[in-house]
Amino acid sequence: VVLGRREWVHHEFQVAPAMDPLELRLAPMAQMRLRVVDVDGRPLAGVRVGSNGSSSRSVSDPLESVLKEIAKSYHGRYFSGFESDQNGRIALPFIPVASRNVSFRLQTFRHGDPTLTSMRYSLTKNEDFVEVVLRK
Repeated sequence: VVLGRREWVHHEFQVAPAMDPLELRLAPMAQMRLRVVDVDGRPLAGVRVGSNGSSSRSVSDPLESVLKEIAKSYHGRYFSGFESDQNGRIALPFIPVASRNVSFRLQTFRHGDPTLTSMRYSLTKNEDFVEVVLRK
């Protein structure tokens, strides 16, 4: 598992004694795709993610434990670089820890405008963009 510039990527393989060199083709991890709109259905650009927290269950797998600790220390900064585009679309890549539940809200941060906020969501894999309405 590797943290790329905007997302986590992974490649699964098994390590064996006396292996030949291995070429890794890193594939993107799952994402939650959202389309952010106001109460009138107009797309909202520049909406950011406010992290509400996360929780983890205990694990016995050593790799999962390491990833869990990395995700825990990285959680506060994880979503800060993501914001919705002109069509209100935003894709949130998963933190690659199966035992970790991440919750968040979407929120506007424009000076002088009233703050609009979404309800709380849990990071969930989806294929199509899910519409999220922000309200005062």
